[in-house]
Parts: sequence; structure tokens; C-alpha cells
Amino acid sequence: MISVVVPTFNEVKSNANLFSYLENLAKYFPAEVIVVDSQSQDGTWEKIPSNCRKFSIDGKTRAERLNEGIRKANHPMVLLHHPRSRVDNEGIFELDKIAYEKIWGGFTHCFDHKHPILDFTSWYSNSVRLKYRKIVYLDHCLFFHKDLLSDGYSIDPVDIFEDTLISLELRKSGFPIKIRYKSQTSSARFLKNGILKQCLLNAGMKLGFYLKISPEKMNQIYEKGLSLNTEYKKRN
Repeated sequence: MISVVVPTFNEVKSNANLFSYLENLAKYFPAEVIVVDSQSQDGTWEKIPSNCRKFSIDGKTRAERLNEGIRKANHPMVLLHHPRSRVDNEGIFELDKIAYEKIWGGFTHCFDHKHPILDFTSWYSNSVRLKYRKIVYLDHCLFFHKDLLSDGYSIDPVDIFEDTLISLELRKSGFPIKIRYKSQTSSARFLKNGILKQCLLNAGMKLGFYLKISPEKMNQIYEKGLSLNTEYKKRN
């Protein structure tokens, strides 16, 4: 059995088909689905299906949502499921077959929009970042056996790059594996900001992470005009 943790925040407008996806995930697949919401104001909480376990927290960051879901997980294999990614049905069954192995990794990344730059981004993510750098981003739908984390481990409540932090912890146990089935993720940021501009922004964010720039300041730039993961109040 698998515990699927889905962090949500104001999903109704930008991610309307999420709720039917979650309902089917909990109904037809060998998984408990845990939805952790950060005080959404758009009706997200009310639309979370009744066959999911749902929790509301005060924390505003996705890291805090993921930590709560990991704490609530009843099964040894935890799947951190990006709310705007969709895993192939076969992928869930494939993960269930290896749910008691002490492994970690992600599914094969692809975007829901075809473009040469996006195709290259997915190739790099699958073939370089995951395979050689041992970093698995959340849009791969990162999974791990709980025994690979020390007792009481918690992701730092950063505003961005929480998936990098947990990857850095998990890779101490060995290389991640890649399941061949797809995790198709939304290209909304690229389409809204422009594909090349978003790629350059992503590269700048990664550089900022290694230069230890404030995660909150970086995420304010990253979320500007979209507020998909976090909403920042305008200051007078």
C-alpha cells in the first residue's frame, strides 16, 4: 500500500480537474490519499473528495503541507504528488509492486504541452538531474520508503526548493530510481510567462538556491502573477 500526499492551495480555478483525479485515485488504486491544504479561500477545501483523508494547516508553505502529510501517512511507501501533475494509472500499480522495498525516486517527467524547449527540460530532468545529480523535483511525483528518513525528519519550512532539500536527504541512502511511467505536469507557468523567460527564471532560482538567497524572496519572484503554491500579501 502507498500513502499519497497531495499539498493543495487555491486549486479550483487553475486546477479544476484535480478533484475528480483524487477521487479516482482513492477509489480505484492501492493507496490512501492524504490531502493537506493551506487555508484555501476559493472552495478547494470543500471540493476535496470524501474518500480522501484531508487536513487543513496554518502553515503557508508547500514544505509544511508535505511534512504534515508525511506525518499522517500510514504506509511505508510515501508518494509526494504534485497537485498539477498526473501519474499514469500503470505507474501507481508499478509503485505498489515495490512499495516495501527501501527505495526512492520519481516517475518519468513530461509536460502537458509540446515544445522543443519543454521536451529538452524533461529530458534533462529525467536523464541528468535525476540520474546523475540525484535530485528529484516534486513534479516527478517523488516517492520514498519512510525507513530512508531518520526518525523525526522534517523538511525545512522553506518557500521554495523543498523537493531539493528532501532529495539531498534521501540521496544519502543511494541513487534514486526512475519508474518508466509518466508524470505529466502542467506547463501553466511557461505558457503564462513565456517559455524562454520561465526557463531563464528557473535557472536563476536554482543559482539563488546554491547562493543561499532567501527562499521567501525567491518565491515571491517565482509566484508573481500566478500564486500557484503560495500567496503573498501586497505590502503598502
